[in-house]
Amino acid sequence: MAPSFLNSLNAFRVSAALALAALGGFAGAAEPTDDIAIEVARAGESFVVNALLFAPVSRREAWAVLTDFDHMTGFVPNLIESRVVERSENRLTVAQKGVAHFGKLDFPFDSVREVELTPEESVRSRNIRGSVRKLESVTRLSEAEGGTRISYRVEAILDWWFSNSVGEAFLKHEVHEQFDAIVKEMRRRQAPSTTSGKAAP
Repeated sequence: MAPSFLNSLNAFRVSAALALAALGGFAGAAEPTDDIAIEVARAGESFVVNALLFAPVSRREAWAVLTDFDHMTGFVPNLIESRVVERSENRLTVAQKGVAHFGKLDFPFDSVREVELTPEESVRSRNIRGSVRKLESVTRLSEAEGGTRISYRVEAILDWWFSNSVGEAFLKHEVHEQFDAIVKEMRRRQAPSTTSGKAAP
């Protein structure tokens, strides 16, 4: 991992750790890992999540996975349906269904989102209907030594009841689980096939 990226990630991790400490040691809130730093805060009705991570693949390879909505059920664990229902140049309408798991609780969800793509630079998404009242996010990609730096910001208003501490821990868990799976898929596709010598599809 590039030293400059490591420094920024360490600084972000300290901020995230301080935010988690303010939760009073909520059981089940995982510490930030070496590869994914996540900070969650409450702003009025909304929860705001900021995440920073590193993927050891090219920006082109990272982009291919982040925008592969039609195949996301194959590598994002909480999705049971994901498909592009409308496509127009760099704008998509994406429908998804799934179940979020948190401890012993399950939260079924569905969404239809408008997605705006700036190729290999950013993905902007806005929920237009579904089980979450508000969901607006932006994912940005930038080059880093040895791979790609990915930043993610989402603002959400959940229809499920959560106290501040539980809501923050739930969202942190969900974002970490999803990006961990996405980076693993990036690695898998980059790895050469042992049988054909070609990159995995």
